[in-house]
Amino acid sequence: MENTNCRKHIAVLLAIVLLCALFTGCKSGGEESSVTTMKAATKEGVKELPVVTVLVDLCQSDLTATAVSDLLNSTPGYGEEFMIATETLPDFWTSGQRREAALTQLKTEILAGKNDEGQQILPLTFGFDVMGFSKEKFTLEAELPMTSDEMLESSDPMVRYTGRFRTGVRSVFGQIEDYERDELLVSEEEIAARIEQFSGLDEEFPQFQLDDPINQHSILGNYAMGGTAKIGLGGGDYWLVPRYNVEGGITATVGAFAAINRNTKLPGESFKVVENLLTSNGQNSELLKQLNGQPVHMGVPCAGWTNTEENYSQFSALLGQINAAVFHTPVEQEFDRLTREVNAAEEGEIEDIVHEHYMKMQMMLAES
Repeated sequence: MENTNCRKHIAVLLAIVLLCALFTGCKSGGEESSVTTMKAATKEGVKELPVVTVLVDLCQSDLTATAVSDLLNSTPGYGEEFMIATETLPDFWTSGQRREAALTQLKTEILAGKNDEGQQILPLTFGFDVMGFSKEKFTLEAELPMTSDEMLESSDPMVRYTGRFRTGVRSVFGQIEDYERDELLVSEEEIAARIEQFSGLDEEFPQFQLDDPINQHSILGNYAMGGTAKIGLGGGDYWLVPRYNVEGGITATVGAFAAINRNTKLPGESFKVVENLLTSNGQNSELLKQLNGQPVHMGVPCAGWTNTEENYSQFSALLGQINAAVFHTPVEQEFDRLTREVNAAEEGEIEDIVHEHYMKMQMMLAES
């Protein structure tokens, strides 16, 4: 990929730092500076140790400062070879302007170190839309995978129900934006047409309506799940039916990611911090449990619901069906707004809502 395209892509990714994006380095700001040090009591006595600065975004999650520090301070070498200082981005509820200024500075700092390979972005968590159905009550007769269109025509009610669930319309599409050509890969007419297909679930599928939907609908990380299984609340084997996309695969979304500033004076220490996040210990920490989605470490189960052999086997099979992985960029956020408004709209308003948000997404790509 050419350097200009790398820069453009990362600039879009960093326009909003999602959930817990950690950018490790030794300083803030784009200019050169010496390594910051801090006095620390080590096994060999009091020493001046270099400081790795970790920038954390606490917005859009249940992440706490304690969970962050507990994990970061477990990094091998902490307190003996180097120290860690944590900074947080201003939140968008009370500090919108300061947050935008901080994000602009962050983009400048990250982009200041690009080469032809571009910035390395390391996913920490991911998720995808899937329904869970109790094997005690239902039997899956369809053969998976299939395309989203085939789901709509399936004779299996679980598959048809999942395929028509309106809140998961984003997962019907794989990659929707081309940042090299600054264009959307799906038309507004197709988006509107797909949305029109997803209705009438209550009337057609009464067997899947729950008396206590809040407690019985569940999540994979913070990614929507539904159906009749108390997934995440313990016990039971489930039929896992994902929302397949138009190509017959699964669209996964990166929930949280980490990156290292290319200008860091402490690359080795910074990599130790990121490496610790990706170990089974780090991925099973309170920090990662509070983030959005399934840990990328395949040895760490999501909330324990894959602990039966049958559930884990199904989940592993679904992972092999992922054919698109997307970051939650501003364009993706605008698609989310489109979906929320459509879900609350009257039947005749869908095309107007899609048009409004589609135009905004096109403008975002043109300005990226």
